[in-house]
Amino acid sequence: MDLKTLDEFGLNSTGLKALAEELEQNGSEKFRKTYNCAFLILQHSPPQKDEWMDLETSESSLPKLSELKNATNHIRVIPLKKSNRNAYASKITVGRARNNDVIIRSPKISKLHASFLPDSKLNYKIQDMASLNGSVLNGQRIKAKKRIALTSGDIISFWRYVFEFVSLDDFISRLEIR
Repeated sequence: MDLKTLDEFGLNSTGLKALAEELEQNGSEKFRKTYNCAFLILQHSPPQKDEWMDLETSESSLPKLSELKNATNHIRVIPLKKSNRNAYASKITVGRARNNDVIIRSPKISKLHASFLPDSKLNYKIQDMASLNGSVLNGQRIKAKKRIALTSGDIISFWRYVFEFVSLDDFISRLEIR
């Protein structure tokens, strides 16, 4: 994805509708070859007016997992793919700096906040890179530098940005149901 495509949430994401249309037009085989990765689906983001305020950033300020189903934000999706911006060969990096694969332009997100570590079978692990405000997996803060295996449907939070981690197969299944 091009850096010029940061959306209204400060993310380098695309709309779910666009991906559904791409799948419908090209078929699942071509879609798999094009993406060949898992996805992050934005579930919750902080209001833009709160972005530069000094807010409480502890885990307690995150929305409860049960409240996510009622979120009314636009459905934004980030493919977990390597870009040509990141120097780490084996990591998909997340942070506010422009050299990350997943960019979240917020002052509460560290320049290098976290990373995803995929293997050849598209199994992913997540690692917090000792970020200031931490990363949370399914309501539990991730210890810095600890690698934790992910399962499709896991909820990941970077500050007040909350995402659902979805495997390629599950993502295609969801799009085909639409």
